[in-house]
Amino acid sequence: MSVASEITRIKNNIAAAYNEAEAKGATMPATENSDNLADTVASIQSTPTLQSKTVTPTTSQQSVTPDSGYDGLSNVTVNATPLEAKSVTPTAEQQVVTPTAPNIGLSSVTVGAAPQPTLITKQITANGTYAAEDDNADGYSEVAVNVDLKAFVNNIVNAELNER
Repeated sequence: MSVASEITRIKNNIAAAYNEAEAKGATMPATENSDNLADTVASIQSTPTLQSKTVTPTTSQQSVTPDSGYDGLSNVTVNATPLEAKSVTPTAEQQVVTPTAPNIGLSSVTVGAAPQPTLITKQITANGTYAAEDDNADGYSEVAVNVDLKAFVNNIVNAELNER
């Protein structure tokens, strides 16, 4: 390469740089030479095109990026986590309490009081089998047995005599 061809190459590169700087909105100097090129590039105003986004949390990781045509995000608003309050009544079986979609969690779970059994007292005056269900109860809190012992013994004796 000759010196002349190198000078031509450098002049062409400087001219191309000024053309690009002008296309980007640079302030163009009166004289376009290598001495003014740095100041010309520095005068290019760069205002990015930003986008605002709003996202709602989910149970999966999310990546928030600008859409096509945007250089970045000016702000990202994250909505409150959708939670739900639930109430349950105790049962004899295990219960799993989960949120209903679109909720992703539970803010509270209220467990009602366990139903109390209906207990009654029972007076028994004769031999036999007794069931709480027959008395419209779940069980007995107290049972008093007042069987006439004399009548009971007489019944046994009479039964023995009749068998002979």
